[in-house]
Amino acid sequence: MNEALTVRRWYRVFPAGACLVLCALLGFVLWLCLAAPGALGTLLLLAFSVGYTVVIGLLLVHFLFCWRHRLQFENGRIISRGLFAVTEIRLSDVTDVRWLADGLGGVVLVTNFEKVTINFARYPPDASVRIIQFLREFFATSIQRDWDRFCLRVAIPLRNPGSGTRRSEVLFSRAQFDRLLSSVFFADLAVAALYWPVGILGNWTITVLPLALTGLFWITVRYLVPLRLTTKVGWFPLALFVDALVDHLTWSFRLFGLVMLCCGLLFGGIARGLQLSITVLVIAGVLELFRRSLKHWRDYKEQRAYDLAHSETAVREWELLDRMDAAAATGEGLG
Repeated sequence: MNEALTVRRWYRVFPAGACLVLCALLGFVLWLCLAAPGALGTLLLLAFSVGYTVVIGLLLVHFLFCWRHRLQFENGRIISRGLFAVTEIRLSDVTDVRWLADGLGGVVLVTNFEKVTINFARYPPDASVRIIQFLREFFATSIQRDWDRFCLRVAIPLRNPGSGTRRSEVLFSRAQFDRLLSSVFFADLAVAALYWPVGILGNWTITVLPLALTGLFWITVRYLVPLRLTTKVGWFPLALFVDALVDHLTWSFRLFGLVMLCCGLLFGGIARGLQLSITVLVIAGVLELFRRSLKHWRDYKEQRAYDLAHSETAVREWELLDRMDAAAATGEGLG
């Protein structure tokens, strides 16, 4: 196999879109900065500045990596060019092949001195299939680990997207929107409560208006839009990513609302407001971390059980596809 691969367009554009969403949320924080007086406005402006700097920095690093990265297969070697370093290994020196079934899918090739990690999300599906076929045939099965689960979760969806070995999952649901929009409503309510002493109607554009718009959108989505969108899980765990993104955004809005309430206690002159605010944030953070850890552990156990039950079917399907490709190649050669 002699081929040089670059980063696909999707891998460049998708993180950029996520950064734009974060910039929109930070723009909302900037809006609050311009309206909030005194020390609160300074705190929000600092949060906006730090967040915006981090997002732009990460985006620039990502684009620089995409511009520099190359994965080359040539003369029995693999050369991976990263952001700061170039890693080269000889295929004959590889002693361990670990197929990565979780996440976006990949493979780790280990020698006595170096290792190369190939992340299949970076490359087009057809190129990823060629790499998997080449590595699967080149190396002895005795040094390949976790192939069965990888075949089920990544290899088969890449090679045969219409396969029935992977179950369908719910991409969007009302429960997700309930979690997210209730957190947004809580954040809006916390901002409104912060302005309670000085009069909510006096600052209605950042108190009453966000509450009304969030409530209207929540009611519309909750009762008028069918939100059970079922999708076939492909090589990219889209449903898992959407659920994780909803979880992160939900916690972000909850944390923002708690910070606003704590700022109201601090700047409102309530006795021992600092101790109470810190206590509320710590307790809420611990409870949320416990809830998310429990949810992810339960989801992982369920997914693991499904993988163990269906991985052999995926391996047999992969071998059948290999035989069909070999038969087609032989027929073309005879013709």
